[in-house]
Amino acid sequence: MNTEDYENRGFPIRNFLIKLILIVIFVFLLVWLLPKFIVPAINKNINWDSKYTEQLDALTSQIFADNLEKMKQAAISYYTDERLPQNVGDSKTMTLSDMIGLKIITPLVDKNNKAVDVEKSYVKITKTEDEYILKVNIKDSEKEDYILVHLGCYNYCDSYICEKKQTDVIVKGDKTPTTPVVEKHYCKIVNGKYYGKNGNVVDKTTYENECVTKRYCEIVNGTYYGKTGNVVDKETYENECTTKPPEVKYYCEIVDGKYYDKNGNVVSKEDYEKSCKEPEKEYIYEYAKTTGATFSEWTKWSSWGKVSCDTKEINCSDKDITCLKKLQRLNRKEKIGTYEKEYVKTRKVQVQTATYEQKSCANYNYVIINKTTYAVSTASYVGGSSMAGWSLVGTGVYANPPVSTAGHTYVFRGADFGYCSDTCQTLPDFYYDEYQYDGSMSEVSSTTSTTVEATCGEIVTKQIPVFSTITVSDVATRTEPLYGTVCYASTKTRTITSQGETKKTWSKYNDTSLLNDGWYYTGNKKEVTK
Repeated sequence: MNTEDYENRGFPIRNFLIKLILIVIFVFLLVWLLPKFIVPAINKNINWDSKYTEQLDALTSQIFADNLEKMKQAAISYYTDERLPQNVGDSKTMTLSDMIGLKIITPLVDKNNKAVDVEKSYVKITKTEDEYILKVNIKDSEKEDYILVHLGCYNYCDSYICEKKQTDVIVKGDKTPTTPVVEKHYCKIVNGKYYGKNGNVVDKTTYENECVTKRYCEIVNGTYYGKTGNVVDKETYENECTTKPPEVKYYCEIVDGKYYDKNGNVVSKEDYEKSCKEPEKEYIYEYAKTTGATFSEWTKWSSWGKVSCDTKEINCSDKDITCLKKLQRLNRKEKIGTYEKEYVKTRKVQVQTATYEQKSCANYNYVIINKTTYAVSTASYVGGSSMAGWSLVGTGVYANPPVSTAGHTYVFRGADFGYCSDTCQTLPDFYYDEYQYDGSMSEVSSTTSTTVEATCGEIVTKQIPVFSTITVSDVATRTEPLYGTVCYASTKTRTITSQGETKKTWSKYNDTSLLNDGWYYTGNKKEVTK
């Protein structure tokens, strides 16, 4: 047996392993080299920058639409029945600043993470004949646009008013297609079809039972409705629905130019006067005269004493036996108490109206005052009653209230009544504490500006306070005298020392011959019989 036969017979497994290793190496080289010779087909016509722009525009439109939706929903929730315009053509408007102040929405930011303009962004609701039109307008750092929303009290509303179901919200100028909402009809006849109260197509009878208001004993557009709600003729309507008024009797009255006598009959004017006109009654009056009576002397007038202002003076004749007391009255203006009187002045102040998050330089603090952004050197810009970060400059008296600025503010302390007497004929001078901001302030174009002295540092998210100028009233109160009319009276009296003899007689009223002769009225009278 030769050597070759020996090797082949003794080690068959070795040959198999060598072949397997060679196959694996070949496959590996094939996988590695094949992609280098096969170049994939690339569509060079695709504009990748354009694709990115389209995606960015879509994102921008979505953020803008989301902000519109937030303002719309906040407005719908705010305009309840008592807040809606009442008359056709009337409108009510709220700026975004107003809405933030009412806590019905938080500040909005655009795709550039900049705040939406709080003054030029607004909602306006207008009353039309049968619904309301809500205009939602937004202005951000790149564009301004609006939507119109139809609102009303529809069958499907969960609250007093809701949005009319017509189409999805479409931002004016937005090219993003929207899917129209199929409009449902409620209690309407459209294209000859009857729609019931649930918006489904029904037959005529069901429609009338669900949607047609029954009219009972009414006349509408010349149509007569009877007591059962059915259409009837005029005669049936009058028999069912009208009642003949009872005949009215007039007694001794003139009605519509007709004369009615005491029996209720229509008569002539002469007969009316004979029947109804009462004869004038004639009276005579009792007079009395006392002779031989004597009186004491009149007392001295008493000291003046307070009396009710309803007290009447007594001025009688000394010849009148009933004249035993005389009274005279004096009225004068006096202080009767005090009251608190308010003196009011208005002025412009700056108050914080909002706060929102903004990407800002880490090395600065920021504040927005009347739409102008400032970088401030202190940790906070507070003002107000705490006056943190502010130094007192002094106290001044002002005839006209001072106006606060970004670096100066004024706190009302009281009023100077020094030149007033009991009451001030004009407004007193008001005095204020003047405060000056301790830190430095630099106007910047944005919260990421690096045009100030130090470097910006990293960009971080900060809470930026927003201050706006509003009008407030300063009230000074002073206790002042209250004046009124006070009445005083003084009296004197006399007594009868001898009764004498009293005679009485009857005569006509104001018989001057008796009155001049010392006779006086007793207060009695009687009708003259004929």
